[in-house]
Amino acid sequence: MAEMFPEQSGAMRLPVISLADLEEPRVWIARGGFGDIYRSQKWGLHVALKVMRGSRELEKELMKEVVLMERAQSVYILHLMAIYSNPDKDHVEYGLVMQYMRNGSLCTLFSNVSPLPWPLKFRILNQVAVAMYYLHDLKPPLLHLDLKPSNVLLDDYFMVKLTDFGLSKLKSSTASSNLGGFSGTYPYMPPEAFTGRNYKKETFDVYSYGVLTWAVLAEKEPYQGKNFFEIMDQVPKGLRPDMEELNSLGDVEMLHYIKALMTQCWHPYAAGRPTFKECTAETKKIWDVYEDKIDSAVQYVQEQLKKNAKGEVILSSKACDSEILPSDTDLIGPSYFRTRAATLKSLTTTSLSQRYGAGTGVPGTGSKLQFLRKYRPDIINAIPAVQPFVDHLKQENTISKDEQQTILAKDTVLEQSRVMLDFIQKKGEPTAERFYELLIAAVPDLLKHLQDN
Repeated sequence: MAEMFPEQSGAMRLPVISLADLEEPRVWIARGGFGDIYRSQKWGLHVALKVMRGSRELEKELMKEVVLMERAQSVYILHLMAIYSNPDKDHVEYGLVMQYMRNGSLCTLFSNVSPLPWPLKFRILNQVAVAMYYLHDLKPPLLHLDLKPSNVLLDDYFMVKLTDFGLSKLKSSTASSNLGGFSGTYPYMPPEAFTGRNYKKETFDVYSYGVLTWAVLAEKEPYQGKNFFEIMDQVPKGLRPDMEELNSLGDVEMLHYIKALMTQCWHPYAAGRPTFKECTAETKKIWDVYEDKIDSAVQYVQEQLKKNAKGEVILSSKACDSEILPSDTDLIGPSYFRTRAATLKSLTTTSLSQRYGAGTGVPGTGSKLQFLRKYRPDIINAIPAVQPFVDHLKQENTISKDEQQTILAKDTVLEQSRVMLDFIQKKGEPTAERFYELLIAAVPDLLKHLQDN
């Protein structure tokens, strides 16, 4: 008989299953933010298994997500079926057993069918808004904080199922309006997340919904070609997804209304953004115009999937660049964002030799590989968080996906930093130079610290 985790509380108590409970084959689908997703069969159904590997501390993190998902019992929220536990290994495995979404995420749809029918686009946007209104209407409200295409899954009929509550937070009735540290995925984070201004927490999700709306209309990720340093620096200055991309879509009924809602959602000031209650009122009006056309739209997409992929949906794609951008920045506060952005801007206009003078003996003015070797302990202790570095290096194909995951699998920032430097030093001078640029942007006082010591 499946036992229960002792930490589970509330009316719903989920069964705990082991590897033996899952039927073969265990097929890899895609890599999530902190684990793998597999397809298997349980209870005669296909299920998705999101696995997290590491120390037993993961059990506490897992239970946080379980509690959040148990509270979110909406038709547009992915259903949690069980908890997976496999402690009979050198490393402990925990996981969530969820509904298997055969059609993947919005990223999957962008990769497999283009152009998408307008009725389907407008239904997706309406259902996401309804789901978020439901979450924010809970007592206390449940905030998602990582709303993006890869977290919007689609069932057999392309109905929305929101997922990945790993970054979610409950808002207590006495909570302040300042988030402190921030979570999320850079292209979908509001400007105040990078500047540290106080604001109402719910507006974080509303801003993300605005950018998500652009992604659905354009059928791709925003800010393509920009790295997360540029996004972080420019969004507070007014950077938003390219409206010219949408202006080229032509004269589409109700498109003007959804674009107006979109721009209101990504308003530079939180007070200027609507609530999800107001969003759903607008998206329903738009959806009502297209509702009688949805059956033919769904049929068209299903036929295109069979034609383009021979009946198999391509679940792994490069359509969502944000999936390889930093997605968990709780360890990095707003002041760190501001300092790093300012330093990066300075580095683009003034070379190190201009600032310090070539041959002055200042750390960093010679071989960057020698610099990393000589000051390795200082560098390891200076790095505030590893994920922004490895995700950026992965985005540039400087390190591989396997190397990225190996680094992030370590339990502490110090351990992650050591492994990251091992990979970088083995790759030679060009990689060391690129890492050095990111390091100085992230830790602007490092050179002065080394010189003083």
